Amino acid sequence: TAFRRSAAEALNERAGDGEVWRSGPYANYQTAKGGGGSLGLGFMAIVDPFPTPENEHRTLRRCDLLATWLATAPGAPPFRPYWTEAQKDAALEKLKAFLEKPWEDRRTLEPLALYRYDSPRFRPER
Repeated sequence: TAFRRSAAEALNERAGDGEVWRSGPYANYQTAKGGGGSLGLGFMAIVDPFPTPENEHRTLRRCDLLATWLATAPGAPPFRPYWTEAQKDAALEKLKAFLEKPWEDRRTLEPLALYRYDSPRFRPER
């Protein structure tokens, strides 16, 4: 679908866009344009395979927030925005492969990405 192609393309947008760090069950981030926020990751039903020290600041890339939300889809591979770049790159390839698979019900994924990703391609029309 067009959504899956656009999402896979957006996962290649790996330019730095700010910084991210873990604080308890949250990923806090600050974008280069001054925006920021906190993502509660406790709802993700996986044990973090790459535990990261708290408050260790790492580069936030444009694709990282989208990948974090895509990873919440049932059956999606894990992703954390505060992992090392190499760990995130490997996870992004798994997410792109996940996007190529047929889904029984993608309604739970598409609105989430459309609502959350800060890109004109993923913002719903109003």
